[in-house]
Amino acid sequence: MIKCNFHTHTVFCDGANTPSEMADSAYADGYTVLGFSGHSYVAFDSCCMDSMKTQKYISEVLTLKTAYAGKMDILLGIEQDYYSNIDIVPYEYVIGSVHYLDIGGEYIAVDNTPDIVKKAVSEHFSNDPYRLVKAYYELECRLFERVNADIIGHIDLITKFQDKAPYFDTDDDRYRVCWQEAVSELISYGKPFEINTGAMSRGWRLTPYPSPEILRFIRAHGGCIIINSDTHSADTIGFGREEAVILAKECGFDSQVIPDPNQGGFREVPFD
Repeated sequence: MIKCNFHTHTVFCDGANTPSEMADSAYADGYTVLGFSGHSYVAFDSCCMDSMKTQKYISEVLTLKTAYAGKMDILLGIEQDYYSNIDIVPYEYVIGSVHYLDIGGEYIAVDNTPDIVKKAVSEHFSNDPYRLVKAYYELECRLFERVNADIIGHIDLITKFQDKAPYFDTDDDRYRVCWQEAVSELISYGKPFEINTGAMSRGWRLTPYPSPEILRFIRAHGGCIIINSDTHSADTIGFGREEAVILAKECGFDSQVIPDPNQGGFREVPFD
């Protein structure tokens, strides 16, 4: 199986390393494809790329594409948040993600800290976490039509803190109904769902997103997957990759699909 990653952050958003440092690390580790995916601009989050950072990001990634030609494919992507409306024309692929809930003009991050989420449940959802869950997955249902995503990013992001600071029961039918509705809607667009190891590298989760139950549902309904590390530093580009492949196989997948800008669309890559 080729070594590749398409969810990569740098100093232009909330990453720790430059694009060049990320590329050098990936190449040294035997990667043949590295896709960058800076956070698209939203006015309420300073971690995202403003117009100046976006232009520098594009310029540096395109320079790397030329520098690594014939050695490692460099792709220019973007992680487009549900509440972002930037022009996606410059990018070779788009990861669509839901990171926030808009509650009366206050944008609540669902993946920042457990305290932020628990406070939102208390103050805005009448201490009922399943109301927050429902609001989150309602946005996921509309993700493709909102951002025209090529990849569905970490669909169960709201479970990021469940291993260490749980605030609802993922086995509860109220939760299951919400994610099944969202996954069923998104499968119809034929885009891959991301198996994401980012919360593992940052110490929050022991296993990748999404849960085995969600992955088996995706498989049973004809969906496809892509494995990404959601890396924010040069030493985590391949973090959890083996665990993600094992999980994918256990849930019935024998391949992933990856962006193929040369041919257009995606190509299937079997697991060894």
